[in-house]
Amino acid sequence: MPAIPSRKRIEQLFDSFESLDKRVRRHDPIGFAGYRDDLDRARTASGTDEAVLTGIGRIAGQEVVAAVFEFDFLGGSMGVEVGNRIVRAMKLSAKTGRPFLAITSTGGARMQEGMSALAQMARTAAASEALARKGIPRITILGHPTTGGVYASFASLADFIAAEEPATIGFAGPRVSVEMTGEDLPAGSHTGRSAFEAGLADALIKPEETSDWLARLLGAMSKRGTRSMSKPAAAAQAADSPLRPAWESFEIARNPDRPSPRWYAEAILGEVTEIRGDRMGTDDPAVFCCVGVLDSTAIAVAAINRASPGPGGFRKLQRTIRLAERLRIPVVTMIDTPGADPGHASEYGGVAGEIARTFETLLRAKTPVVSIVTGEGGSGGALAVACGDVVMIQENAVFSVISPEGAATILHRDASKAREVAGQLKPTASDLISLGLADHIVAEPPGGAHTDPDAAALLLGNAIRLGLSQAKGSVPARMKGWR
Repeated sequence: MPAIPSRKRIEQLFDSFESLDKRVRRHDPIGFAGYRDDLDRARTASGTDEAVLTGIGRIAGQEVVAAVFEFDFLGGSMGVEVGNRIVRAMKLSAKTGRPFLAITSTGGARMQEGMSALAQMARTAAASEALARKGIPRITILGHPTTGGVYASFASLADFIAAEEPATIGFAGPRVSVEMTGEDLPAGSHTGRSAFEAGLADALIKPEETSDWLARLLGAMSKRGTRSMSKPAAAAQAADSPLRPAWESFEIARNPDRPSPRWYAEAILGEVTEIRGDRMGTDDPAVFCCVGVLDSTAIAVAAINRASPGPGGFRKLQRTIRLAERLRIPVVTMIDTPGADPGHASEYGGVAGEIARTFETLLRAKTPVVSIVTGEGGSGGALAVACGDVVMIQENAVFSVISPEGAATILHRDASKAREVAGQLKPTASDLISLGLADHIVAEPPGGAHTDPDAAALLLGNAIRLGLSQAKGSVPARMKGWR
C-alpha cells in the first residue's frame, strides 16, 4: 500500500485549508554528510517543502488545526522544522480552541538531525499536554505507515485515534523489529487492525471512510459545554413503580432480550463515536464507551454491557471518564453486569486495584455524572461506575451486594435457595429508593424493557435528560461518604 500524498489528503478531507507554513527554515544541527542535498531532492520528489504541512482546515463545517504528514519527504520523518510546525500548530489550537488533528504517515525521527530530531518527541508531547490541560480535543489518524518517534509521542497522546486499514503501524517498523529481536513476527503484526484489536485505536477505517468518521466526531465535539436539553417528559420517572418479588425482578433484569447499555446508547444518541481500549494493549468487550450528542449536548457514555469486565475494562472506563472531564462534557454511566470477572487472569491482572481506581476516577471527576442501572448490578464491580451525582435505576433492574446464587451458596451452601435469599438482599429499584441509594426509578414498558425496547429507550432518554438537568458535577457532594 503506497502512502497517500499530503496534498491528496488535504484535497480529500478538507472543504478548505489555509496553510500556516509561511516559510521554510533549514536545520542541519550535526552537519550530516550530504543532508542538504537530501533536502533538495526530497522537495523535488514530494512537491512539498517539508515532511508535514500545517493549516486551518474545515471538515463538515467544523474548523480544526491540522498537521498532515508527507511520507515522500524523507520518509515523513520528524526533524527540528517538523517539530516547530507541530508545536506552532498546537499553540494555535490552544489559543483558538479549535481541535487539533494529526494525519500521520511517517518513519519516525530524522536520523540526519541526530538527537535534535529525537528531542522533538518531548517538545511535541509537551505541547500536546498543554492542549489536554485546556480541554482541547486531540485527534490522530494513523495512516500508512506510522512508526517511530511520531507514533511514540503526540500521535499516541490523542484523545481519539483512528487506524487506517491497511496500514503499517508500530513503534519499531516490522523490519527493525525482526532485525533487533531475531524473531519472525506473527501474521498481522504491526498493522492498523492489530493496533485496533489491542485497544490502541478507537476505530479501524479505510482511507475513504476517514472523512465520515472525522465529521461525526467533530460534530459531537462542537456540542461541548452547551448543556441544552429538551424538557424531560413526565414519564421519565416511575414514581409509583409496581412492587414485584425480588426473584422476578432478577429474572426480568437477566432476560437475554432485555436491551443492553450499548443498544440504549446507540438508540438514544443515534450516531456515536466509540471509545475503545485501555491504551495498554487490551480492549475488553464487556465495556462499551462512546461520545455522542443528546439534543444539543455532547455526552460521554461509560457502560458495563451485560458482561463481566476485567482489569482492561475498568481501565477503559477510567479513560473515558477522564477524557470527558478533560473535554468538559458530562458522563452517563450505565450498569448491567453480574460483577467483575473473577477468573485467574483477571485476578492477577489487578482487577481489584482497577476497580478501586475506577471509584477514585469517578468520585473525583469534575464533570456532571449521571449513573443508571439498566439491568443487573452486581457487587463492587458494578458500584464502581454507579456513584454519580444522580443515581437512577430502571424499575425492573436490580442492584445487589452479591448475586442470590452467591449469597445462597455462602449462607446455606446451597445455590438452589437463591429464590428464597433474593428478597432478603433488598435488591429491587424500590428497595434502593428506600435505602437512599438511588434518586429516581425509571419507568419501563409493561412487562419489562424487553417487551418494547423502543419505548424503553424513549423513557430512558427522558430520564437521562432529567438526570443531566439535576447533576451539578459536585465532587465534594459525591465524595461525602458517597451518598
